Amino acid sequence: MKRSIVFLLVFLLTAVIVLSSCEPENSASVSENISSEVSNEEVSDEIKDDTSVDVSDIIMNSQSPITVSQRRSEEILFTLSGEDSDFVKDLWRGEWEPAIAECICDYEFKLDGMIIEYSDECGLFNDYPNQRSMTLTEEQTQAVNKMLGIE
Repeated sequence: MKRSIVFLLVFLLTAVIVLSSCEPENSASVSENISSEVSNEEVSDEIKDDTSVDVSDIIMNSQSPITVSQRRSEEILFTLSGEDSDFVKDLWRGEWEPAIAECICDYEFKLDGMIIEYSDECGLFNDYPNQRSMTLTEEQTQAVNKMLGIE
């Protein structure tokens, strides 16, 4: 339903742009009516919600293992075992903050095309495409760092 609304809004805005190139006097009133009914912020929130749902679907439904590499490297350091992979997926199902944390990430955890960066020093995940972060508890940080061979 949300995608249909977004599609309709994009269609209407495109029509306004086309009309504005033909009849400048009429385009302002049409544009004002559309913008008063739906704000860009509402459309943006709907798009973000759709992205989050897709990420949650990947995490919930993926049977693929999680691979770990150094940040910005294609070389895979290792693949998490079933139990470790499940542990990280369970973490990712938790609460995310709606902003990127200010911390340098040294690792990338990859799952079905999704990349989530990890900082072993700060004990947090940054999900850049979805502009969110997750700070781990001390125990969770120790468990993830142990998987990475960091004591």
